[in-house]
Amino acid sequence: MGFQLGPRAQTRRALGVPWHWILIAGVVVGGAFVGWLSATGVLGGPRRSSSGDLDIDPRPVIISLQQLGDLHTVKMTMKEVLRETSEKDAEGWMHSVPGGDSVSHWATHNQVLVVAEGTVEAGIDLSRVSVGDVASSRRKDGTVGLRVRLPRPIVYPPNITLRVENVQGGLLWRDDNLVPKAQAEASARFKDAAEKDHIIEKAQESAVQKLQQLEQALGRNNVEFYF
Repeated sequence: MGFQLGPRAQTRRALGVPWHWILIAGVVVGGAFVGWLSATGVLGGPRRSSSGDLDIDPRPVIISLQQLGDLHTVKMTMKEVLRETSEKDAEGWMHSVPGGDSVSHWATHNQVLVVAEGTVEAGIDLSRVSVGDVASSRRKDGTVGLRVRLPRPIVYPPNITLRVENVQGGLLWRDDNLVPKAQAEASARFKDAAEKDHIIEKAQESAVQKLQQLEQALGRNNVEFYF
């Protein structure tokens, strides 16, 4: 009994095409198909936008920013001396007596002198960065990078330490709320002074600089930040 070729071998012989050429053709077609899947984003690789520009996956940048959370970017140190006073008007029949209010003010006059020292900080909440804040753009050198819009800076409540220098209580009434009132006044003054000293603008400038340095340290030199 003689050796007979199988149906596939007979077909290849009939076509006159060596089997190794058929194998090479299959590899080329398969590679082209995988490349198409990658280019269209099916395999998670780089994608091309409708304009033909290469898009960059923004997820690694977004995740790394969100994990930073609140980023304090600027701090201002302040000091101020405050004097708080309080007194009561005359009540009842004494209110109708000439000079009654003056006597009541003298008898209920309270005063505190404090030195307030502290800091005012500003920063940004990076947990708010989302996909909508990131877009790809063509850079000046022709490469494609990412532009990230950052949230508006926040001025955080001042950190204040009070040193009470002098306390004078009233003869007929003692106001125990004077020190808390002085602290609240110092907080309002510190925040107002910081805003007049452009703490928001300084926080923006510092945030862009810090994040740019962070991205470069991570090996990402194609990320730009703005407000």
